[in-house]
Amino acid sequence: MNSIDNGSLLTARQVAERFNVSIAWVLAHAEGRRLPILPSLKLGKAVRFRVDDLEMFLEGCRRAMANGRPIQ
Repeated sequence: MNSIDNGSLLTARQVAERFNVSIAWVLAHAEGRRLPILPSLKLGKAVRFRVDDLEMFLEGCRRAMANGRPIQ
């Protein structure tokens, strides 16, 4: 994977590759149709994701799973 700094904005495709999920999964969670909500930025028609937000999202999921709580 190419080097991406934490302030970079990623596309839904890049996030899907990083998380090993489908682009549809990424967009459904970014749009709030599925939980947990994936933080995103709407720039016109484009949806972008901050690397820092993705790392916080994953950490929140890890903590919830470690505590036996449902991920919301």
